[in-house]
Amino acid sequence: MNRRSAPFIDIVRMEDKEAKLKAFIQTVVEQAGAKGDVASGDAILLIARSVESPLAKAVAALVREGVIANPIKPILAIVPRQEAEQAACDTFNTLVADHGGRVIRDARLFDAHEQIVLGQSASWVGDCMRRDPMKRDAYECFAADCAKTAGWARTSHERLWNHCEPMPEIVFVPAPPAEVVDAATVSATTETDSIDPMTGQ
Repeated sequence: MNRRSAPFIDIVRMEDKEAKLKAFIQTVVEQAGAKGDVASGDAILLIARSVESPLAKAVAALVREGVIANPIKPILAIVPRQEAEQAACDTFNTLVADHGGRVIRDARLFDAHEQIVLGQSASWVGDCMRRDPMKRDAYECFAADCAKTAGWARTSHERLWNHCEPMPEIVFVPAPPAEVVDAATVSATTETDSIDPMTGQ
């Protein structure tokens, strides 16, 4: 393993998260494909806080662009309500509808970290899922070519997967236009726009 391929910890600004993750994943996938390191049947292992997470959005974008063609095993801590913004619906459908997935119901498991595992030697690990990734900068571990780090991440995903529930089927309905929602309604729903993992409501 050379210096450039060794795992490294980097602090990533919240506004740069999605772009940096997308670039990292795309580079790994393209290089692995060129070397034959990732078989078409190898599942990409994903743990994300929600579909609003930069990680979830980056992976969904790469699937839609055809960069990622592998199956995905997603775990989400928070799933969108039936009435959701179109972008959230699209990301959820891209990651889950064709691949299935699991949702965390035990709030104690929110201490697990967001992560992705690509093939046998590439992985990324972010902050724990209790923290909203779009509210703070964070230290993240990028490992493009380290089987040991990817192995730890794979084991973490497998253990979490076994403690999660199957993803519920969600039939999305269009969210009302912002201009027709009065201030009282916005105030009452601001804190409840996602399903509570402890109550399911």
